[in-house]
Order: sequence, then C-alpha cells, then structure tokens
Amino acid sequence: MSWHHRDIQGKSERLRLKILRPPAWDTGGSGDRFCALCFGSCPINAREDEYLGPAALAKAWRFHEDTREQESTEYLIAAKTPKGAPLCDLIYNCVRVCPKGVAPGGAIRKIKES
Repeated sequence: MSWHHRDIQGKSERLRLKILRPPAWDTGGSGDRFCALCFGSCPINAREDEYLGPAALAKAWRFHEDTREQESTEYLIAAKTPKGAPLCDLIYNCVRVCPKGVAPGGAIRKIKES
C-alpha cells in the first residue's frame, strides 16, 4: 500500500500522510505513536536515505533505559551505528513537531553522550 492517500472533498484534493502499521507498534504509555512527524521534519532525511530517524532512535533509548530489558545495551549499540545518532545534527525539529511531547532530540543527545 502507498504511504500517501488521496482524499477528495468536493472539488479540492489534498494529500495527507497515512501511515499503515500493525497495532503492535503502538507504544502504550510512552506517548510515541509513530506518527512520523518527527521523521518528516528532520532535515537529515533529505540527505541521508539510510538514517534511522528520530522516532526509532528515541525508541532505542527508551528500551536501553528500561530496567526490565535484559539486553538493553544492544539498543544503544544499534542507535550508535553510522546510520543512527551520529548522523543527527541536533537541530530539534523533531521536538518542535511532536504532538505527544516525546522529545526524540533529547534521547538522541543522550545516545550521543553515552
């Protein structure tokens, strides 16, 4: 299926982002719903096709910090790969656009500092 969905209302046609994902991606209480606003607002995506993106990096940090996770260092290692946190310039567009206050930029900063 396409990432885009055409919605025709009267004579006007607009394009809106539609993300199709399994319900298992819903994070429950963490606030992050993978709406992709952070990913879409990130200027790194324009120049780096393989960039993991703010949502994935924020999720990696959350799992790394989770004391119930037995292999938590694997998430940090994955986030620090060349396609992950090192690419982020910490512009924080992701923080500005997040409707749930997840603040992926803060998580990415912590990944870079660790």
